[in-house]
Amino acid sequence: ELGGFLARVVITVGIEVGIAFLFGYGTKKQLLILFLVNFGTQLLLNFALNLTKSVPAYIILELAVFAVEAVIYFFTLGNPKKREMPRYFSVIYALTANVASFFAGLALATIIPELF
Repeated sequence: ELGGFLARVVITVGIEVGIAFLFGYGTKKQLLILFLVNFGTQLLLNFALNLTKSVPAYIILELAVFAVEAVIYFFTLGNPKKREMPRYFSVIYALTANVASFFAGLALATIIPELF
């Protein structure tokens, strides 16, 4: 169980940090925020998924993860590379990163079901 959880965290953080670089987030502070938030939301998500294994619950929990991350990023990430970007840019990042990691997770679940 622990090995699968750690693998899921590494994969999720890897995907979301990769996308963060594409969005211009890359300072040490931003990367630390991304790691801590992702680790925390993955911990809560996996705990909740262990209580229920239903697909509707998974989708609802993923939406909750997106909402939590979007709010935290909105208030903590700041403008990437000091560009004049609107604050909602971080919400677009959160949506993009979570959609990418969600679909990557679905694909991996079919290829390596032992991770899930």
